[in-house]
Amino acid sequence: MKNSEKLLALISSRGWKVATLAEKADIKYTTLKSLIDRDLRNITVAQALSISQALDVKVSDFIQEAAPMTDENSYLNPSNGFKIKEAKSVYETTPSNKRSLSILNYYGQISAGELTSINSIEKEDVIELPKSMLGKYADRPGAFMMRVNGDSMDKIIPNNSYVVCIPVEEHELHDNDIVIYSYNNESSMKRFSVRGDYVVFSPESNNPKYFDFAISKDTESEVEILAKVILYAVTLG
Repeated sequence: MKNSEKLLALISSRGWKVATLAEKADIKYTTLKSLIDRDLRNITVAQALSISQALDVKVSDFIQEAAPMTDENSYLNPSNGFKIKEAKSVYETTPSNKRSLSILNYYGQISAGELTSINSIEKEDVIELPKSMLGKYADRPGAFMMRVNGDSMDKIIPNNSYVVCIPVEEHELHDNDIVIYSYNNESSMKRFSVRGDYVVFSPESNNPKYFDFAISKDTESEVEILAKVILYAVTLG
């Protein structure tokens, strides 16, 4: 069964139309229709995840399993999105230790705006991404993905984008890293820097309501850096 046929079957099983899924996944109808017409070729990470969330299924339920990255046959290429393998899945013949995939926990939304309770963040799914996308962090323990909720970083990372993050030690933090931090048991995503005696978390937003949050190094223990962002995916159009 083709990828588009799998997706259409999932849509039909819920009594939906393509337009219904487009609305629930926050994807333009014409964009989704074009993706289906092309058997989901060149679908982006963000689009695939939005569709899987809307349908409450895994990406692999409507897209063939990922093959190891090559020039001719890649599951996900940062420059052009998914390329679906049309031949028989190599998972049937490739030993597991040669699969070039990283497995990440997928959590709920992270606030890129007002602080949000860290207790509300729970694991929702498991995501597979090619190790080539994560570079030197491909085998980093604890890497995870979240969906951005808010516009405090929208000059760089728009609302509803997806971010891949890794837990970090203090010595791994650098000025201008984008981090997820917790303050008084609430969390947010901002750009990190050290300015004199202060640790500063700065927005990069088109919305003027956001401002720097600075905390003295003397009370720095009240802030916990949970992770830093190493990759993000944005839906275009």
